[in-house]
Amino acid sequence: MERKNKPFKIGVILSIIAGIIILFFGISMYTTPTDVYLQTLQEQYPEMTAEELDLIVASYPTLGITFIVMSILILVGAFLGYKDRNKIGGILVIIFSILPSFSLIGIPGVIGGILLYFNR
Repeated sequence: MERKNKPFKIGVILSIIAGIIILFFGISMYTTPTDVYLQTLQEQYPEMTAEELDLIVASYPTLGITFIVMSILILVGAFLGYKDRNKIGGILVIIFSILPSFSLIGIPGVIGGILLYFNR
């Protein structure tokens, strides 16, 4: 049985890169102590009250878990694109790269998902 070497598509590569970046970002958000976030926010926004700061800081671990789950789904979409299931893989990558793209780390995922969808 001869194995055929299939070249990677640029959409798959960009999706994998985005998935890994978002995974590391989510892990860092989840594992960083909340004191670090609190201190940084207090320095940047001294006019905010303690309740507002606590509310923002309390959402960081949840957002980190959300980013970890999204990155896993982006990597699944990249795998599907590699296995020639381009439409569903591209849609998965695009959908789960939208929220991280607001912080600019998901933009390669959106571009990769579009390229996957159009079989590039």
